[in-house]
Amino acid sequence: MQTLRAVLAALLVTLALPAAVPAQDTSWPREVTFALLSTENAAEITRRWGSILAHLEKDLGVKVKAATATDYRGTIEALKFKKAELGHLGPKAYVEASNNNYANVVRLVSLMDHTPGQRQFTSLAKYREYNRGKFGLADAELDALIARRREAQEKYGDRHRAAILRLCETRALPLASHDDATVGHVEEAVKAG
Repeated sequence: MQTLRAVLAALLVTLALPAAVPAQDTSWPREVTFALLSTENAAEITRRWGSILAHLEKDLGVKVKAATATDYRGTIEALKFKKAELGHLGPKAYVEASNNNYANVVRLVSLMDHTPGQRQFTSLAKYREYNRGKFGLADAELDALIARRREAQEKYGDRHRAAILRLCETRALPLASHDDATVGHVEEAVKAG
């Protein structure tokens, strides 16, 4: 499963809210909770998610607070039991939700390929810069990482993408396009649904 995340991460965002309505509507909540998997310290979560939560607050016209869980099940259960209205889930969390009959918590799927040289990281120089800055990797470590990610994408990418697309089709889940860098990527997204 770790390879799947490295090769073809699926950002699954659960949207339990209806389309944005004016905050003056008395049926509209005053506050919503966004469930996040806490794999990092609180300062890093705030840095990574703070601007997204602020943007949601502005667009929705309500307070958006973060709630962190230390494992996938905690994030899934926060959504299932209505302790959170929004959430960020990875592919392992979706499988966990599906295996435990919680699949209804997922309402939107966005497929991503962050393989070096693809989509978000079409520039290997930018990929190296990002990983050097974020993780402090030396050139030899970056070379090894790039080789592993490309090998994994070659070995698993198409198969994992097809499996995720089948799950989405079976469960009638809408797909969002993500990191499209070419016309071909857009056409691929349209074809996928």
